[in-house]
Amino acid sequence: EKEAQEKAQREEKMRLEKEAKDKADKEAQEKAQREEKIRLEKEAKDKDKADKEAQEKAQREEKMRLEKEAKDKADRDREEKMRLEKEAKDKADREAQEKAQREAQEKAQREEKIRLEKEAKDKADREEKMRLEKEAKDKADREAQEKAQREEKMRLEKEAKDKADKERRKDSIGEGGQGQS
Repeated sequence: EKEAQEKAQREEKMRLEKEAKDKADKEAQEKAQREEKIRLEKEAKDKDKADKEAQEKAQREEKMRLEKEAKDKADRDREEKMRLEKEAKDKADREAQEKAQREAQEKAQREEKIRLEKEAKDKADREEKMRLEKEAKDKADREAQEKAQREEKMRLEKEAKDKADKERRKDSIGEGGQGQS
């Protein structure tokens, strides 16, 4: 009976130890599972954080790249605009200069033409004046010559008449026999 009681106690002790061990095993397993879960959640959280940071970094870099591209394009556009404005200004300056030269040349040609026409007119006027003066002088010379010839003719006629009259007088005296001289 005593042995039976001891056996029963041993079995009870073994049952209780097994229960305690099973309980400890179960708790250890549950703790390990909880820790694994926490680790996995932390890993997932860390991964999410790393992904988010990587995404934000990529976005920042993309934004900077786009801003740089935009700035470079604006710089290129400004340089192109300045180049085109300079080209347009240079072209306008060149055309204005060419126009001024052309106008100056045309003005010089007009003035030269006017000068030559005036010279030709002055020469023609001088020649006409000389021709008229020569005509007037020739006419005056001719008239003076004609007048001198008329006067000479009248003088000769008068001389001849005077001589004839003198002859006649001498003849009439001679006929009268007066002998006067």
